[in-house]
Amino acid sequence: MKTTWGSEVEAVLNSGVSLEPFGVQGWALPQVDALAAIERLRGLGVPVVGGDAFERKSGELVLAYANWCCELFPGEEIASYVDRSALVARRFVSEYRGRDPYFAIVPRT
Repeated sequence: MKTTWGSEVEAVLNSGVSLEPFGVQGWALPQVDALAAIERLRGLGVPVVGGDAFERKSGELVLAYANWCCELFPGEEIASYVDRSALVARRFVSEYRGRDPYFAIVPRT
């Protein structure tokens, strides 16, 4: 099943490394680019529901088995969720201390 995010969201994320070898639609972005993508998604009003960390080892991406998620609270306004999810994502990405990290960001569809 292919997920459709829309062209604006796809343009934010598709500059990274393809995750097709993992059987996943999407891209992993280096740390600085991931932080910029989170801000761009926030600007588009798109919540980040979560993501996964990867590390580049010997030229290949490997799953780091570290991730985050951010669910919509019952009754939460979407604008608040957008801001809160960006904060959670930024915190995870900026505090991650793996070697040569990349991040797959999952926007809400």
